[in-house]
Amino acid sequence: MHLSRALEIVDNADFPIASWQVYRTAAEIFAKYGDVDRAATYRLRFVETVRRLAQNFEPEDRLHKSLLAVLATRTAQLEAMTSLPSRPA
Repeated sequence: MHLSRALEIVDNADFPIASWQVYRTAAEIFAKYGDVDRAATYRLRFVETVRRLAQNFEPEDRLHKSLLAVLATRTAQLEAMTSLPSRPA
């Protein structure tokens, strides 16, 4: 219930500071419950939002680097959560 309300808020307004956290959380929750498509949707929104935030800073800026580091780490974690298990040959 709270997640759907948070998604409704960030989807209808420009709150990138809150949006990336809501989208990351949604991706994690949907992945945990096996909804791979919705998890991927919110993972992509997370990536887009963090990239947009990082663009507000010069490449040498500490915040730019920090946002890109979060992006790399969390994206890898989210992709691992949504990857399908390999099938035996």
